[in-house]
Amino acid sequence: MLSTKGTQFFQNGKPFFYLADTCWSAFTNITLEEWQYYLDYREQQGFTAIQMNILSQWDASGSDLDILPYPITQSGAHYQYDFSKPNHEYFDRAEQMVAAVQAHHMVPVLVLLWSNYVPGTWSANMNINNQMPFDEIKPYVSAVTERFKKILAYLFCEW
Repeated sequence: MLSTKGTQFFQNGKPFFYLADTCWSAFTNITLEEWQYYLDYREQQGFTAIQMNILSQWDASGSDLDILPYPITQSGAHYQYDFSKPNHEYFDRAEQMVAAVQAHHMVPVLVLLWSNYVPGTWSANMNINNQMPFDEIKPYVSAVTERFKKILAYLFCEW
């Protein structure tokens, strides 16, 4: 379990050096076989944490995986997730990937909501797609917190 004391991190009472790699689009852009290879390599390199977005990164490269957290409706160049219909296969896969990070002795660091999903933020103003209606934010955060707290004892969210 991670904790802090002043400006230091501790894991199970011992000093913890936070050396993270960012794999923001892991859940949408990498096969499970590639994920294992990536984690093996990062573990060999001494990384202690992997940072990932739960939702797809707004500027991610394309992928043949075709796995998204929600169904999409499209109108011309504009597209929007239907946040009321989570893709449970996507979130099951994400849980499996997070567990693999832990099995490689690294801390998974999950970004619940990147700023482009929140209307009125600087990045949402740059990207009009997939802005989450304000009334969907709390249910989304509650749902993913509930789902991932099973495997992440130190995931905290307060409303």
